Amino acid sequence: MNESFPKAHIAEEIASPQQAQKPGKGLAMLALILALASSACVAWLWWQNLRAGSAAEAELATASAHEAQQVAGLESRIGTLEARVTSLGSADPSGRINTLEHDLKALQDSAAQGQEFQQETSSWTRSMQAAIAGDEARLATAEAHLAVLSARSMDTAAELSLAEIDYVLRLAQERLELFADARTANQALTIASQQLAAFNNPLYVGLQQDIAAARLKLADVNEPDYTSIFARLDSLQLSVMALPFKDAPPAEKGALPQGETTWRETSWWERIKQALSGLVTVRRDSEIANSIPVFADQDLIRQHAWLELEIARLAALRRDQLSWTAALNRFAATTAHWFEPASQATRDALAQLGELQHQDIDPTMPDISAPLAALQALRVAGVMGDPAQ
Repeated sequence: MNESFPKAHIAEEIASPQQAQKPGKGLAMLALILALASSACVAWLWWQNLRAGSAAEAELATASAHEAQQVAGLESRIGTLEARVTSLGSADPSGRINTLEHDLKALQDSAAQGQEFQQETSSWTRSMQAAIAGDEARLATAEAHLAVLSARSMDTAAELSLAEIDYVLRLAQERLELFADARTANQALTIASQQLAAFNNPLYVGLQQDIAAARLKLADVNEPDYTSIFARLDSLQLSVMALPFKDAPPAEKGALPQGETTWRETSWWERIKQALSGLVTVRRDSEIANSIPVFADQDLIRQHAWLELEIARLAALRRDQLSWTAALNRFAATTAHWFEPASQATRDALAQLGELQHQDIDPTMPDISAPLAALQALRVAGVMGDPAQ
């Protein structure tokens, strides 16, 4: 502020202080005003700086406290070092060296043990890693086997279902070919058709059609009633034992001769002759008389006729039409030759025999091998799938 005044005025005031008394009062007032303004400006700036520097002072205080803590830590460490230096200076150097060597050896031993433990740990870790890798490999193998077994289980279930149908179809064909049993064969085909229908799989539609065609063929078979045939043979075999022979006495024939009266209707003379006729019999020696067998031969003839019927039974079991017809013809010849044709028992036996002679015991059986061949073709081709899908 003082530099704003010209140097000439300062020289004039020094040269003539008396002349400068009046103007000096004005300058003093001006200087006072400027000083007050400067003070106010400084106060305002100080107040602004004070407000702006409060945060910096807080940070400075925090930094000072932190530095103080560091200084205290350093002083503590310096004190510790000084104490150690003092103790080293007062102690025996050789003993201290021994102690340090002992401590160093202990540290080396500890380091060696630590290194050995580390090696053992590394070896154990490697072995554990190898074991884990082996377990993972075995687990992966087991999972693969499990997947294979699961797939095999599904295939086995499908194969088992088809094997059951295969067995039923094979049974139907064998019963028809070996025993001409169309009824059992039809039942077996019905079971196979029901199992295929339960699968509800279009893959087996062709097989179901083959089974249906085979069943229609079996329905056209005129299968004889073997139970009724065997029952008639049994009845004939029983009746053979009661058939009367030709020219046998009336008592054996089971009826009185034509024109003969009862005991009460005859005279006493006729009664005597009838009583004596049982003791003495007079017959003509003719061809007919010679053809009548004696009692022992009669039993053989009946047994022969019975055996012919038994041969017919065996022929029916074998479905042998030729042997069946031959046996019945021999029985008919035996009956016509030896037994009384006028007897009611003989007529009944010949009537049953005529029905049996016209019986076809070996009807032509159809070929029902198509369903089994179709199923085997599917299994050989591997087109099985899951029957339930």
